[in-house]
Formats: sequence, structure tokens, C-alpha cells
Amino acid sequence: MNEKKKLVIDAGLTLFSTKGFYTTSVQEIAQQAGVSKGAFYIHFKSKEDLLLSIYKYYFETVTEELEKIKQQELSPVEVLTQQLEVFIQTIDQEKEFIFMHIQDNITVNQEIDDFLKKIRIQTFEWSVNRLEAIYGNSLEEKMIDGTILLDGLLFGFVKWIVASKSSIDYKNLAQFIVRRLDDTIQGMLKEKTPPIVTKATFMEQFPICVRNNRNESVRNYLLHIQEKMDSSEERRQELNETIAILLNELKKDQPQRILFKGMLSQFANEPSIQDEIQAIFDELGIK
Repeated sequence: MNEKKKLVIDAGLTLFSTKGFYTTSVQEIAQQAGVSKGAFYIHFKSKEDLLLSIYKYYFETVTEELEKIKQQELSPVEVLTQQLEVFIQTIDQEKEFIFMHIQDNITVNQEIDDFLKKIRIQTFEWSVNRLEAIYGNSLEEKMIDGTILLDGLLFGFVKWIVASKSSIDYKNLAQFIVRRLDDTIQGMLKEKTPPIVTKATFMEQFPICVRNNRNESVRNYLLHIQEKMDSSEERRQELNETIAILLNELKKDQPQRILFKGMLSQFANEPSIQDEIQAIFDELGIK
């Protein structure tokens, strides 16, 4: 990132947190950053544009940290715990900025609103992926209930963190949330009762969340097939070409199911990857 742009982002974050969004002027942000007012407008169209950049900067920073944890050789429970720790620490360190946003009741423009929707979608996808990694197929029917429980536990504490002046033990809180989540999910699985919120009901309200998560699951199964298949070099090359085509198809809003069925059926005689192929068919509703 351009050095001056980063200085303006830091200055905006500081002033918005201490003075509020509406009472902070562009001139004050420029002075705090040590740049001219003209330099501010080289990088940002307005205060709203700066606010959007602050959101993006911290979202990308946290996302990078979460990905680093995911790449480590950790158990699924350890990944969730450490990722929650990063999230909790970020909230605690920037709680004045978050409190300002709530207190000022900022009216966001369409661009900011679209970005916040993107964050909500990706947070949902993250929750599903983490729960799938821990509980596997046992939670499939009640996955939406599980994500709602995780969301409730986490953001219940977020509200307390933002309002509190007490010091936070990030690791201890993250471990506590994971333990309580597991207590609740294990109890939910033992009950053998229908889910409160089914996938079908959820998709009616938030179709893009379900679609994006489905595509991510299919993508992961394809990559797993690529790693798992043990066959001749020629057969592996054929598989890699097939997977490349299907990964590209997943970028579409509505991937063609007939394409997946036709191309993956070529590998029906490869027993090592049949579970993954069937899982893909199940995700896409292919009979």
C-alpha cells in the first residue's frame, strides 16, 4: 500500500475513534497524517471513501491472519480457537472505532453497504467451513443452527468487549467460546430433533450465502480429489484438466450440473475418489 495512503488511513481511524465520524473534517485528517488536503483527495474521494478503505484494510488484515493459521499443521479445533483469538484481539484493539460507528449511527452509502454484505457472507462461509472441519457430516442437517450458535456466542462477547474497559485474555476467551459451542452442539446432536432453521429456509432468505458456501465445498472436494487420486501419469493429467475446467465453472453464479456429472462420471472406475465425487453430486443436487 502507498505510504501516504496508509498514513491517511491511520489518521482517519484515530480521529474517527476519538472525535467521531461526522465531527472530523478532511483538513484535520490531512493534518494528522502530515499530508496536504490535496494529497488526501488523490487517494480518497471523500470521508466515506476513507471509511470504506478502513473497513477493507482491517478486513484484509484479519483475513490474512486467519489464512496463516489455517495453513499451519493444527487440528480443526485449534484452528477455530486461534482464529477466534485473532478476531477477538482485533475487536478489542479497535473497539473505540467500532463504538464510534454505533454511537454516530453512520448512514453508509451503497458501496459501503455492499462491502458490509460481503463481510457478512464471508463470515457465514467461514463459520460453516470451521464447523464442517470439526464435526463433519454429523452436523450437516443442523449446520445453519450451528452457525447461528457460533455467531451468537462470538458477537455476544463482542458487544461486551466494545462496551467494557476491562482487559481481555484473548486466548482464554477463545477457548471458552469453543468449549461452550461444543457443549451446545453435542447436546443438539444427541436430541435427534429437526433443525430449527433448515438449509432450505435459510436459502430462501439468504440464497447467495448458501450458493457461495456450496461452491466452496465443491471446490474443496475437487482439490482433495486432485491430491488423492493415485493412478497413471496419463490418467492424472486427464483428471487435472477436468478439475481445471470444473473449477472455472464454479466461478459462475449457476454452475452447469450436467457438466459436472458428465466429466466426473469418467472417473467412476477410480475407487479412491468415489466418496468425493458422490459428495460433489450431493452438494449440487445431481442424481
